[in-house]
Amino acid sequence: MSEADIARLQSDNLLSSQLVITSPIDGVVLEKTASFGQRLDAAIPLFKVAKMEPLALEIQASLASTRGLKIGAKVTVPAYGAKGKLTAIGRSLSGGNQTILLRALIQEGAHNLRPGQYVEATIATKD
Repeated sequence: MSEADIARLQSDNLLSSQLVITSPIDGVVLEKTASFGQRLDAAIPLFKVAKMEPLALEIQASLASTRGLKIGAKVTVPAYGAKGKLTAIGRSLSGGNQTILLRALIQEGAHNLRPGQYVEATIATKD
């Protein structure tokens, strides 16, 4: 709610059947977590909103393929024209598929990707 809406509510003590809500960030609504007519408690999220650029990319890689990788390495998603840099290299293997989690920040071409999408990425081992 805006400051003016809050002040009006406090001074008038009148509730409306409609309420305008505003996200504190610019982004895209990924998920609606509340339903029409649902009673909500304080601090319960109504929507999941995300900034789409830059976009974080999680990569599952085999242990052998992580040798020689360095933070800052160039990451590309060739099929979607997306580019970025490696920001994190996990230290432990996942139990189910024995992969290591890598994270990259896609700063160019992120608008071509969608949250939850599976893609193939390439990571440069040399500058």
